[in-house]
Amino acid sequence: MSIEVWVYYAIAILVLTASPGPCVFLCITKSVTEGFTASIYTAMGSLTAIVGILTLSFTGLGVIISNSEFAFNLIKWVGAVYLIYLGLKALTSNESSFLVESQCQSNNSNFLSNFVNGFMVGASNPKAIVFFTALFPQFINPIEPLLFQYM
Repeated sequence: MSIEVWVYYAIAILVLTASPGPCVFLCITKSVTEGFTASIYTAMGSLTAIVGILTLSFTGLGVIISNSEFAFNLIKWVGAVYLIYLGLKALTSNESSFLVESQCQSNNSNFLSNFVNGFMVGASNPKAIVFFTALFPQFINPIEPLLFQYM
């Protein structure tokens, strides 16, 4: 791969990661309400989902999902229901004190819960599938080994 392609790819990824979406807002919320460690666990879950979506898009399954209205709508609605669930859970919380110190000590060790929250929000974002399906063909050279390009 030429250096120009790497630079263009880095710029595209920078724009992707800088644009706020549901995963970014979830990580910010976790950081404010539960502390830095909880936001890192949430971000790890989100990144794991993004790598999965990247892999699906790279292997061509993203094209199938983006062309299937049923699959796209299923992912979209599952994601919407999960985000509504998280919102209702936050609104109906019985928490009377929102001091970061009290929550950081009790919630930072809950890796699995934060990881799953980040993963679910990241995996249920159909826009990421469409984005990567549109992004990858611009940077893939079919003559060169595909595994190296994926890495």
